[in-house]
Amino acid sequence: MVAQQNVLDSNTESYFIIVDCGTNTFHINIWQKDENQKLIRIHADRIPVFIWPTLKNGKHFFSSASVQRMQQALKRFSVSCANYANNKCFIAGTAAFRAAENAAEIIHALARETGMQICVLSGEAEAFWIAKGIIEQAAPRVIDGWIMDIGGGSTEFISVEASEIKHCFSFEAGVSKIKSLFHLHEPILTSDIKQVNAHLDVCFAPLKISSNASKMLYGASGVFDTVDALCKTQFETQSDVWTKAQILQWCETVFNSTSHIRMRWDALIPMRRDTIVHSALLLNWVFLNLPIDGLKPENAALKEGLIFGLYHGTL
Repeated sequence: MVAQQNVLDSNTESYFIIVDCGTNTFHINIWQKDENQKLIRIHADRIPVFIWPTLKNGKHFFSSASVQRMQQALKRFSVSCANYANNKCFIAGTAAFRAAENAAEIIHALARETGMQICVLSGEAEAFWIAKGIIEQAAPRVIDGWIMDIGGGSTEFISVEASEIKHCFSFEAGVSKIKSLFHLHEPILTSDIKQVNAHLDVCFAPLKISSNASKMLYGASGVFDTVDALCKTQFETQSDVWTKAQILQWCETVFNSTSHIRMRWDALIPMRRDTIVHSALLLNWVFLNLPIDGLKPENAALKEGLIFGLYHGTL
């Protein structure tokens, strides 16, 4: 079985592996320790899985089809792990595994069949490690404001002051979760937007209480890579910071589009075509309801935080 530990000695291992079992995508990243004890990323792979559990009798369960996709992904990743002996590996499960009633059973079965033992992170822990990854990757640049990560099953917000984590929030309001709750018209109607906003008003209520002075929003790598690429195309500029007006304008562009139009957007990767409207709904709510000045996409997220914790023995 692939090695799993919560507290690790990083002095004897040559390779460090993070497997991020997200709701929509499973990722594997492998780092190698060089002669200066620095970590260099040497392998990365991702597989779309779309495993948000289905609702049955008021409870969520992983379907047999989603379990099969998980198994296929983890088997492929186990081969990658086997290619790098003398490793330490951490396999993280996130929102889908927190939501599914049969998660423990499925995790046990996956470990037996693939050798990969998933450790389910709490929402708060997921938020913390997302922020840690962004802060460490950005250093010595200071992070000050809100960090946001849009996932498939959950969305995380982290309040950061002078690169110090202050508050961590995780809400069951990822793009796949929103998609499962609301039937949206094509293109989306104003009534659809109002309905989703009413839901987010309740879901994100703690953010309004915690928000004071206007801040920058830092977008975790993933969905925000796509948002950034689409904004660069729409506004014909290579800016690395987007204003509130630009983001709201981008949201309107997405809302006014159809699936046929979006298929022609070169910057919209196929795996995000079905959920980009839901991502825009989340961003639209944030910029209309929180004191946010602009958006700064970052090139780090959960996996960068987890590798920091894995290497330093604090995970």
